[in-house]
This record gives sequence, C-alpha cells and structure tokens, in this order.
Amino acid sequence: MSILTTLCCCIVLPMAAQQDNPTDSVHALKEVVVESKTVREKADRQLYLPTAVQRRMANNGITLLQAMQLPRIDVNIIENSIQTSAGEAVQLRINGVEATTQELMALQPKDIVRIEYHTMPGLRYGHAAAVLDYIVRHRDTGGDLTTNATNGITMLGLGDYFASGKLYSGKSAFSLMGNWERRDLKWTRENYETFHLPTYTLDTQELGRPTAIRYDHAAIHLNYSYANGDNNLLSITFRDRIENDPASFDNRNSRMHIGHEAYEISDCLDTRQNSPSLDIYFQQKLKNNQHLYVDLVTTYISSSSNRHFSQQAVTDGATNPDSPQPATAGTLINTHTDGDKYSLIGEAIYEKEFDKAKLTAGMKHTQAYTKNRYGTDLPAEVILHTAESYAFAEIQQHLGHMGYTIGLGLMRTYNAQGRQSQQKYIARPSLTITWQPSQQLFLRYNGYASAYSPSLASLSDITQGIDSYQVRRGNPNLQTVVFYANSLSVSWQSKPLSLDLYTRYSYDHKPIMDETSVEDNIIVRTEANHRGFHRLGIDASLRLRPFCNAASDFGKSVSLSLMPFFNRYVSQGNHYTHTHSNFGLRASVMAMYKHWLLSAEMKTSRHELWGETLTCQEATHTAVIGYRTAHWSLNLLMLNPFVKHYQQKQENLSLLAPNHRIAYSDDISRTLMLNFSLNLNFGKRHRTADKRINNDDTDAGILSGTKQ
Repeated sequence: MSILTTLCCCIVLPMAAQQDNPTDSVHALKEVVVESKTVREKADRQLYLPTAVQRRMANNGITLLQAMQLPRIDVNIIENSIQTSAGEAVQLRINGVEATTQELMALQPKDIVRIEYHTMPGLRYGHAAAVLDYIVRHRDTGGDLTTNATNGITMLGLGDYFASGKLYSGKSAFSLMGNWERRDLKWTRENYETFHLPTYTLDTQELGRPTAIRYDHAAIHLNYSYANGDNNLLSITFRDRIENDPASFDNRNSRMHIGHEAYEISDCLDTRQNSPSLDIYFQQKLKNNQHLYVDLVTTYISSSSNRHFSQQAVTDGATNPDSPQPATAGTLINTHTDGDKYSLIGEAIYEKEFDKAKLTAGMKHTQAYTKNRYGTDLPAEVILHTAESYAFAEIQQHLGHMGYTIGLGLMRTYNAQGRQSQQKYIARPSLTITWQPSQQLFLRYNGYASAYSPSLASLSDITQGIDSYQVRRGNPNLQTVVFYANSLSVSWQSKPLSLDLYTRYSYDHKPIMDETSVEDNIIVRTEANHRGFHRLGIDASLRLRPFCNAASDFGKSVSLSLMPFFNRYVSQGNHYTHTHSNFGLRASVMAMYKHWLLSAEMKTSRHELWGETLTCQEATHTAVIGYRTAHWSLNLLMLNPFVKHYQQKQENLSLLAPNHRIAYSDDISRTLMLNFSLNLNFGKRHRTADKRINNDDTDAGILSGTKQ
C-alpha cells in the first residue's frame, strides 16, 4: 500500500442512479431497496456509491476508499494497514474474492462501481470485524497499466513502489502486478522493568540509542482467467511474497542501569520468509438461480530467523556491595530458527435464490504440516500437524421494512505435536435482524458465537531466552477459544449530514492470554487459557457536507468528518484482573479546487488491553497537497508536522515483572514525501464473471524470543 493512503478525502456524495451496477440483482435478494443519495441500505450490507468528484480525487482503490470516508474504517499510513477504529483487521474483497491492499492499488477509480460495506459480516465471512467488497467492472478487450511510486524527500529511507498490467482478449484475461516496500529508518527504545524474584528484586532502566530498522518486502501476482459471461469462470493465480528483514523493528542498542551498575545492550534480529502459493478457482452458474463456487489453494512457507542478544557489564558488579543481584559479567543469547510449512485450503459454497430469500451453505477445510528447527543452546525440532474444518448454512429473508438472517455453523479444530493431540467441536450460531422505519433511518442487530485456534508459534513446545532475566515459552496445551459477540448499528442519512453509531460487546471464554511465572530465579513469559475477556466498543461518525448543494465541484468536495470512539476492556486472568478505558477521536477536513487537492487529518492514540499487556498506538496527523489529472497525479505529503517524535508505548501489568516501554523515531515526524501515480488504459469495458471466494496462508508459526 502506498504511503499516500493517508489522503483524507470527503465522505460519500450524491451519485446518479445510472452509476450503479445493473447486474446487482444477480447475487442480491429480491427486496425493496430504499435509497438515499449517500448510501443504499440492504439487509446484510451498505452500498456506498462513489461520485464523479470522488473519482477525480482518487488514483486507485485505496485513495478512493479514503475519499468516501466510511464509518469505523481507519488507514494507518505507517503500518500500511486498513483496520477498524477498534484496531481489528478489515477483510478486503474485489467482486467477492478476498484481496490484498496491493490488489486494491491496481484498481482504477473509473472501473469501481461501488464499495459494499459489511459492518456485521455473517457466517460466510467468518464473522470478520468488517468486510469491504469492491464491485468492479471488467473488460473483454484492451488492457490497462498502473504505476504508483512514493518516496521520502527529507527521509530517503521510506519508499513504496507498485506496478500492474492487465490484458483482456475475448473470454481470457491476463494480469501481472508487483510491489516493493522498503524501509531504512532509526528507532530509539526505552525500557523500564522490575523483576520480583525469590531472592532479590531488580529495577532496570534502559536508555536507548538510535538503532537501524531495515526491511525489503516484495510481492508478485500472476493470474490467468477464462470467463464465459456469468455462466462460469476458471481462474489460476500464482502468488509469491518475499520478506527480507535484516534489521527488525524490535532491534535495540542501549545502556541498562541497575543501581550503580551499567550494561551495554545489543539485540539484533534478522528474519527472512518466502511464501509461494497456487490458487485454482472455479465457479458455475446452475439452473433456477443457483450458484456453485470452489476454491483450492496450496502454499509453501520457508522462513528463517537469527537473533543475537548481548548484555555486557561496563562496571564491576562484583565489587559493588549494594548490587541487588549476583555479579554477572554479561549474557550472550544466540538463536537460529528454520521453518517449513505446507498447507492446503479447500472451500466450496452453494447459493440458491428464491423470490424474497436466499440460502447459502458451504464448507471449508484447512490442513497444514509445519516443521520448525530451533538451533539454540538446547537444539530442538518441533513438528506440528493442524487442521480446521467448518461447515455452515444460512438463510436470509426480507419482510417489508424488516429482514433477518439466521445461520448455524459447526467447526472442528485439531492439532498434534509429538504424542500430544487435541480436537474440539464448536457450534457457531448467528442471527441478524434489520429494521428500516424510514428512508433516512436504518437499524441492524447481530449476535453470534464463534471460535479461534491457538497460533502455531504459541503451540510450540520450545523455550527461547529473552535476556538475562527472562525466557519465552510455548504451550502445547492451549485450547481453542469460544467467544460471543453482540452488535447494534444505527445509521441516519441526509444529504448534508450523516450520522452513524456502532456498538459492540464481546466475551472471550477461556481466552489465550499472557501469563508470567518464576522458575529458578528466572521470569517465564508464556500463554495460557484464562478465565475470560470482555470488550465494549462504541464508535460514532458525524460527516458534514456544508456545501453539498453547490453548483461547483469545489463546493461538493468540501467535507468535515468527526469520528469519536470509546473502548472498555476487562481482562480476567487466572491470577489477575485488569481494566482499561480509552476515549479517542479521528477528525479530517478536505477540499478540491479544479485539479488541486487539499486535506488534513488527525488521530489520537488508540489503546488496546489484552491479558496483561496494554498497547498504546501512535497519535498521528498528516497534511496533503496534490495535483491530479485524468491519467496522472502528483502529491506532496507531510507526516506528523507538529511533533518531534513519532512514538508507540507498551506496558505490562504483571505483578511479578511489570514493565513500561517506549519506542520513538524522528525519521517519521515532520517528514516530507512525494507520490506520483500513472493510470493508462485502452479498450472497452464490459462486465465479466469474477471470483467469489479466496483463501491464503501467511502464518509461519515461529516462536520468537524478542521482547514483545
């Protein structure tokens, strides 16, 4: 994703009805759709329609998303991620198939019909926090070329580069895209830790020095598809992603002070990963409004990591009578890990449409084999066999101003390591009720139960040294977690003003959270199934278009947006209880005059409590000035112009080993960047069939001993 995705654009503005896709009814319920000029409400999603002005503001699918300013959707330009305001991942799709941010960058705004926003995704989407589905026109002749390049001016170590080419010939289509992200920055870390050990207590203060952070991430996507209109589609896709991180974000060089003693700290992690995959997809339109979708994906992940930790005394603790610990000259920890993972994912979905209802049923199975070799002071080999199966059925019906969706799924998880194995069956019911009492007001409730399995790294029966005083250990006895969620959304739309309110309460039963203990005067950091975890989130969105009735495009483009949020966490561990509340605000202003674009955005820090770890993300603000034409754009971007340090904070609330950590960088504050994009196309546009499902595997399952 380009750094330019910080672009703060306006919310949805009026659009002529003919811009909607005439084939929308193919996969939608036969229901009465009440339409406003800013958004169309359906029983299971909202349809956001981009205007001509918004298309002019954007140069790809990401910047168009920013131009439309959807409620609860937040783009982090530093981490290159799209997530909800509560910090949860957003599932991205193109014509129903899961997609990456790079694939969204390959979309040209003129080809995007609408964005379908699933605020409460059902069983088919695995109850993701939110789903954004881009409905895109495709062609049967011609092609297009897209390039996008972003680089720092005051900080040359920031760069994102992307290129995509597509060619259409009759019923066949070929596409090739590549992306390269590079970082060469410096971060400084400060750590303040206390260790309550049986024989003594340590208070450490670690003052960092600027430390190099470098990585190169490259991805390639090659696709061939054959489509016979909407009747059937065969798609074959090869993907490969190469990640080279010679200097990890967790690296640090610092001096640690313990009483009158001092130590030089060096912590260096070098990781590499290569993950090629092959995706074969087929869909068939059957008689009587029936459809069948089948997807098969095989993936191989090769990974390696090398960590070197050094703690060397610069004063002689042996001669210091006030030293709270036995004298130590220093500590060296060297670990090397190689991993191989093979996985196969198969999924099939069947749909049947009736007059005012739709039946969806499907099944999905994932099988994986992982071998990780840990070359430490105690070399070990960990072999994991994991599997997850899921089947569901869901029916959706519209009844006048009301509608409902009811579904039931059954999930089986299995994992085995050595002679240990475990399996679990979980029922996953779901209910959604919608009510539209007027054209402006729409209410939607959703309640469901679901589950998630432990990560492969957490299951590894291995111990890795963190530093002189603590280790990190996997736990092969972790169990699958069941959780319950209830959500309510209220949306009120008018031409100059839009109001959205979203509330969600969830409860994780026996969640996998961090646990701290002491063994032989060493702190042990691990994970375990704990009592419970409660989350309450409230998100509001107020979007104002003060001059929406203006005759000029400038008046129509002016928009103001305020998105306050509140999160409340209650973490119930086996031996602890922690609570935390966080208020925050996201605000933006945007306007476009002729070819010139101006925008600004600010976000306060978002906090997240999980187990005993409280993470405080960065507060950011940005400003953009750009010039755009039909085929190219040039933008000047300023990151965090009003602060000296861009920083993140993390706190561990453990009674045995509490800590407070700060990481900050001067390289991404008051930073000026330049972005250039070029969109060229030729040939006519015609809609063809598109994939409806997709799967991917990215988890290598390596346990790391770095500080987290």
